[in-house]
Amino acid sequence: MDKKVQEIKQDGNDFHYKVKKALTDIGWTVRMSPHYNDSFSEKPREIDIIAEKAFPPVERSVYRGTVIVRLFIECKYTTEQTTFWFDERNLDKAKEVVNETRSFSEVERNYQVQTEHHYLSKSLIAKLFRTEGKNPDGDPVYKALTQCLNATIYYRHHRTDLRDRYSHQTVTELNYPIIVTNSFEKVFKKDTTTDSNLSLVAEPFQLEVDYAYTIKDKQLEEMFYIDILSIEMLKTFEEETLIKEINLAKQKMSEDKREANFQGQDLGYNPFDPYGI
Repeated sequence: MDKKVQEIKQDGNDFHYKVKKALTDIGWTVRMSPHYNDSFSEKPREIDIIAEKAFPPVERSVYRGTVIVRLFIECKYTTEQTTFWFDERNLDKAKEVVNETRSFSEVERNYQVQTEHHYLSKSLIAKLFRTEGKNPDGDPVYKALTQCLNATIYYRHHRTDLRDRYSHQTVTELNYPIIVTNSFEKVFKKDTTTDSNLSLVAEPFQLEVDYAYTIKDKQLEEMFYIDILSIEMLKTFEEETLIKEINLAKQKMSEDKREANFQGQDLGYNPFDPYGI
């Protein structure tokens, strides 16, 4: 029996729990496999993990608001070679994506947003992918991106579980769809701008997805950027990428509050429904 137990290879559920532990170890609140009815099929769906973390004001900072970050994570245990094709990023479209969140100052008017938001990076972005081998459920990357995007669309207009703890403060929320893999040992990239050979992926990257969906009987199409990273990169992703955008969101809240106080009026929009859906 011991030999049989030892021979059982790690599967997706084991990795699911490893991601949970990696997040809780650095202070995130984690919901495991929450179910919901999506707007596409009216059938129950699930997302592997919803992770939330509040970033309150820093002492002596001029920015006094609290930012709650929510990650919609699909865990992908990579067993086969997966290849991504990288191409140039459409920065004009990326600016629209950032502006439509209404969480940051308008891109064209704020140099910090232009240079610090990772959606506006000048690095290449993945646009196509393929996983080697046969899978009866289809390509696992496609399944992962569909799951995390559907959950993002469904939950992003719902209050986070953490929000009530900070009801006495100005609060805004940032939402990110993410795919976390066990490692990049079998993840390759091809730079289509140089027609280069395959090379191993060594750092977090983004997958561009032009996604059409239905919500409240409306046909919508939206560009999403999905961050793809290995489990070992989660802490660095928070410290080097998310923290910059958290500070940008706090900057926007402070600017909005000053303007509202100056004009003696409300902010004029609902942060839970920035698209008016």
